[in-house]
Amino acid sequence: ARTYWGRGIATEAGRAFIDFGFGELQLARIVATVQVGNDASIHLMKKLGFTLVRREEGELRTYDHFEIRNPAGQVRL
Repeated sequence: ARTYWGRGIATEAGRAFIDFGFGELQLARIVATVQVGNDASIHLMKKLGFTLVRREEGELRTYDHFEIRNPAGQVRL
């Protein structure tokens, strides 16, 4: 809801998901997809440390695919 924009809630939640994914689940990487034009979400991905890996152009929409890799390198196989 617009009332909650700009309060850092999405950033806080994103960091919690990343910490859980890398810390508890020991994931090698986390991926996210954002529709091109959703500038707030793209900004959030970059703020959280995600990097753009590719763009997918569809008939109706275009998406950017982001990823962040586990900096510890310790992953569960």
